Amino acid sequence: MTDPIDLPTEAESRAYLLGRASEAERARVEEALFEHPEAHHQLRAREEELAEEFLAGELSDREREAFEGRLTGDPKLQESVRLMRSLRAAASPRPARRSWRWVVFAPLAAACLGGLALAVLPRPASELETLTRKGSAEPGEVELRCLPRCELGARLALLVRPPPGRAHLAAFAQDAEGQLIWYEPASGERSRPAAPELEAWPRAFRLDDAHSSGPLQVYVVFSAMGLTRKEVAEAIGEDLKGTPSVALIERRLELAPTSGGAP
Repeated sequence: MTDPIDLPTEAESRAYLLGRASEAERARVEEALFEHPEAHHQLRAREEELAEEFLAGELSDREREAFEGRLTGDPKLQESVRLMRSLRAAASPRPARRSWRWVVFAPLAAACLGGLALAVLPRPASELETLTRKGSAEPGEVELRCLPRCELGARLALLVRPPPGRAHLAAFAQDAEGQLIWYEPASGERSRPAAPELEAWPRAFRLDDAHSSGPLQVYVVFSAMGLTRKEVAEAIGEDLKGTPSVALIERRLELAPTSGGAP
């Protein structure tokens, strides 16, 4: 029977990240990082928490100064904070607009659903759910984030980088019963282009009562031109194998029942 892994505490990790750890704390964190892969995931999670608190203005003056000092010398952290800021903006409540969600059943989807590149990668586990896909033939990049967590009533935000020549984005989900839930484009509209670099999509999607707890397949479709929902379905194809002008990225979420804390 293996001994339990002795990882740094939250306080030790925060102190280490803010440059306030004692020599003993620093040695303990660095030893854990050397010996246990889990320590890297834990420290990354603590850094994300600090970044969220920084953006929310929840750090003390001393912590904020320490974090800003770390931010100045860490380009990767700067990029993470920039993306978090754009995600927060996308998830902010927006003025009501006409309905853009459309639900259809699997038989209709199967009749409509042709051309894509498809891949699925395992998802890392964290409270701020993150899924990333980088596949073959430059299919683009997609990260899904449930804000604040993957449960009913939360918001689903997208970080996307389209593949070359296929910038227009459409997105929908399929639940365990085979229902399709459209996110983009809005009914009667065409898909819009995404920025060429990894950016937050301008709108986050409420995981509302059209969804149910349990597994949810999320699909992001990139195309060379703006498409309606019907044209997206025709381009994807029932067999999920189609023309090179369309790329499809599939992700699986496990939605928990609402905890009452979703925004």
